[in-house]
Amino acid sequence: MVNKISYVEIGYTKKVHGLGGELKAFINERYLEDFVSAKCLFIELNSSYVPYFPDKIRLGNEILIKFEEVNEVGTARLLQSKKIYLDEKHILKPNERKIEIKSQEYLDMEGFEMQSVNGQRIGEVIEIIDMPSQKMAVVKVGELEKIIPLNEHFVKSLDRAGRLLIMDLPEGLLEL
Repeated sequence: MVNKISYVEIGYTKKVHGLGGELKAFINERYLEDFVSAKCLFIELNSSYVPYFPDKIRLGNEILIKFEEVNEVGTARLLQSKKIYLDEKHILKPNERKIEIKSQEYLDMEGFEMQSVNGQRIGEVIEIIDMPSQKMAVVKVGELEKIIPLNEHFVKSLDRAGRLLIMDLPEGLLEL
């Protein structure tokens, strides 16, 4: 009898990073330790769960993953913006966890629409930068890219389902 795998969605791949086949990834903070210790991850491709084996994982301002046999940009592009899964039996129990995870709040907001509290469109979030003191959003405002701090003073609400970020920015910040 073959054991059926129960898949748990733990995050998703983002854009290709560099020329060697690395990908940026967002991993739900609840599953970060599971992700780091995983021997096999599954990526959903054409309604199938395809196993990929992590060759290298780098944690820092961004989560970067390099899979075995994905050695160039073209192959990595096929894996962009795909859901990442783990076999449920490889999810750690709460008493097995050893790592305290630094919050990834805001790191999954690439592609979100940023609006002011009065409903005016500011722009699209194209990247999140994790600075030592706070996270910053790179926002496409017209033809320009602006860097906007993401802190409790400016962020008024976050609608993940609607991919919308409501901000109360100080007057003049977008003119800098």
